[in-house]
Amino acid sequence: RILITGSIHASPLRPSSPVHEIENALIGSPVNQKIIHRKIVEILSRPNCEIAKVDPQELAEKIVICCRNDGF
Repeated sequence: RILITGSIHASPLRPSSPVHEIENALIGSPVNQKIIHRKIVEILSRPNCEIAKVDPQELAEKIVICCRNDGF
């Protein structure tokens, strides 16, 4: 499980924000940049779903870096 935090502007916020959707989609996922990227793109491709100024590839890279630095 991961928790994405920071000053993030995402929409929609209800019923669930894209940030929460990404967190939930990654539960049990291997720490693999291609898989993580694909899941992020899938979520951000939904109608009206966005995270301002976030590049899916960069987000996937950062998630992998954070997971590996924590010993996963």
